[in-house]
Amino acid sequence: MTGRPSSRWGEDCGQAAFATLGFLVLLLGIVGLATDVGCGLLVQQRFQGDADAVALAASTAISPAWVGGTSDGPLDAESGRILAAEALDLRRSEATPRMLRIDGRSVTVEVTGAYRPPILGLFGLEEVQLSARSSAIVRSG
Repeated sequence: MTGRPSSRWGEDCGQAAFATLGFLVLLLGIVGLATDVGCGLLVQQRFQGDADAVALAASTAISPAWVGGTSDGPLDAESGRILAAEALDLRRSEATPRMLRIDGRSVTVEVTGAYRPPILGLFGLEEVQLSARSSAIVRSG
């Protein structure tokens, strides 16, 4: 008889605890990653809505006379930036307009912004750059 009490499982006692601990760590990692990806997709969806709002605001500001070609000229870039900033401000967005292109009968806009993942941020991933693009067709009359 040895000095150690015998167990019903012999030398395998405690291995299930290590396997369970490893499984829980893996499970928590997967849940954290899924949380960050899901939040990132929600932010991307919000940026897409912001881009849609900016494109729509810019397209409705263009006069029907300009669309027909009888106005003084196209909407200048500075006015487009002001409209974009106002539309994003109304939506209380964290996105910034990066590109505004007005050509012919359409307006194309791109907004960018940063997403800070809460879980992956603990491991050094501070932010992810996201962007969304939208176009609107200017309708006359």
